[in-house]
Amino acid sequence: MSDLGKLDKLTGPQHVPTKTAKAVLCLHGFGSNGDDLFGLVAPLEASLPTEKQGQTAYFCPNAPLELDFGGRAWFSDKNWTFRDRKGIAAAQCMIWHYIETKILPLGLTPEDVTILGFSQGAMTALFLAPRLPQKLGGVIAHSGRMFWQEELEVETCQKPAILILHGEDDDVVRPDDGMAAASDLRALGFDVEEHLFANLGHGIDGRSLAAISVWLSRK
Repeated sequence: MSDLGKLDKLTGPQHVPTKTAKAVLCLHGFGSNGDDLFGLVAPLEASLPTEKQGQTAYFCPNAPLELDFGGRAWFSDKNWTFRDRKGIAAAQCMIWHYIETKILPLGLTPEDVTILGFSQGAMTALFLAPRLPQKLGGVIAHSGRMFWQEELEVETCQKPAILILHGEDDDVVRPDDGMAAASDLRALGFDVEEHLFANLGHGIDGRSLAAISVWLSRK
């Protein structure tokens, strides 16, 4: 994508401390917006080890597509199949431009950046991270699934560490899809950790937030 007007389309809430050593880029779900995951910043910070608090920047951009019923999306639902290859590739270009222009100028490298995606945001993160020109520090994919992973079998790809989280009672994105993504990525040589939570639907709870915090604290 060469249209900088489109590339610069992403804006949203952010928290940038004075001494930034790491960054978490949050990609919200279908029909939501950046404010949704921005609500995780305070509890995430509070749950990190004391010596690591106040060092992480959080960016929660709004997805580029406005939906008729409200909220935003990273790419089309394609009749609720979400198999919009062109749209997700366009989102990849926008997000990489966002990383290059908003996050790396803080003095960070791509390996200092973790993407935290929920639902469609997780789908987007799992698609783009292996296809970026440089390796990210990691991907946290909560309540998502993976598309076009077969392409990675024949392509040279980046292999950041991956954390897969899913609720057993998710009735929006099947938990089997999240676990299949973990299995497929591991078979491709990725370092993958996965957690399946009982009595959790399509959402984030204290247990999954704790798992995210522990994983980030190791970065």
